[in-house]
Amino acid sequence: MIVQCGRHINKEELEHIQETVETFSRLSRVELAHTICEHLSWYTASGRNKLDACLKLFSRLEAKEMIQLPERGRY
Repeated sequence: MIVQCGRHINKEELEHIQETVETFSRLSRVELAHTICEHLSWYTASGRNKLDACLKLFSRLEAKEMIQLPERGRY
């Protein structure tokens, strides 16, 4: 389990993130983050997607070679 900004990411959610990133590899990092936030219902108190937290999670997962993100600024 991984904890990111107070959220516990369980094995099933991690597998979902990996599958989504692989399936939609042509999306930008921000678009992927929006998609993951929506799928995991990961929102701020005001109801917006927790993009910063999700992007930080992406960086951690990529550093551990658990996902491969599209290049920065690709689109």
